Amino acid sequence: MITKRLFDLVFSVIGLLIFGLIILFLIIIASIDTKSQGVFLQKRIGQFGKPFTIFKIRTFSKDGDISTFGNFLRKYKLDELPQLVNILLGK
Repeated sequence: MITKRLFDLVFSVIGLLIFGLIILFLIIIASIDTKSQGVFLQKRIGQFGKPFTIFKIRTFSKDGDISTFGNFLRKYKLDELPQLVNILLGK
């Protein structure tokens, strides 16, 4: 258990160091494109029924349509990059 958590910590920190500026840049573009906050937060149920907040880059505008940039993010799974924060937090 400790080995897995150590593995998660090390690789999430490395991932955030490598992709941190890219994530920030994508969030800024998503904010402009969707005309709302660039980060999507949602409560989900995790292991053993424990709730946690998931972080993703927003791909939908306020009217419920997927944006052009959002389509690009989803196609290449870039909207999932902020989940490295969840890994770092152990959620």
